[in-house]
Amino acid sequence: MVMRNKSSFIALAMTIVAAFFICTATSCGDEPNKGSQRVGEAIDLGLSVKWASQNVGATSPEGLGGLYGWSDYTGARHTQDGIGIKYVSDSTLVNWSSTFYGGANPPRNICGTDSDIVRQSWGDTWRLPSRSEMQELIDKCKWQATVVNGTACMKVTGPNGNSIILPAAGWRVNSIDKEQQGTALHYWTGNAATAAEALEWKIKSNVPCAAWSLAVSTSGTPALQPSVRSFGLSVRPVQ
Repeated sequence: MVMRNKSSFIALAMTIVAAFFICTATSCGDEPNKGSQRVGEAIDLGLSVKWASQNVGATSPEGLGGLYGWSDYTGARHTQDGIGIKYVSDSTLVNWSSTFYGGANPPRNICGTDSDIVRQSWGDTWRLPSRSEMQELIDKCKWQATVVNGTACMKVTGPNGNSIILPAAGWRVNSIDKEQQGTALHYWTGNAATAAEALEWKIKSNVPCAAWSLAVSTSGTPALQPSVRSFGLSVRPVQ
């Protein structure tokens, strides 16, 4: 009787361990998991790069995935320490002394570098899109609001007729507050914005504090704009 119980316990333990490794390998759920993400498919839209079929941290094309700070290769940083943000009238005032999210003197381009969360989580063949590649997606594709399995999305159809789904995951201002989920899409590029470029968008800072991102509501027109680098945005890889 004792041996039979012991054997059952060992078998149960082995099952739990096996399930853990399977879940880790496939990135169960829509959460960041460095080095073990479920990697999407490369979709040819007839553009200069292929676009992934799903977001970083997602397990399906309509899955929201994670909301990540720019240059946060771990995918887990939510801190606002050293980043003072104040909203005055129509302007955003940013006092930046943080060493995170690229620091006070960020690289101009992190695509495919060690600071690129896509490379770190999906492997060397994938990376963040550049500003020009995101602009190409805007200019050369047809954008259409749609709902997939209950999730508000934009269907983006390329010149060759193939398409991808971009879910409206909104954005995260800090570790808790999420904005516009279900109504807007915000996706990072790998290119930082200069202080002068950010100022054109009413973002005033003592140092370069923003990076270029895609922004579009499910009822609007897609465009590129600078976003504060500590904000959490979606990430859609390219190849």
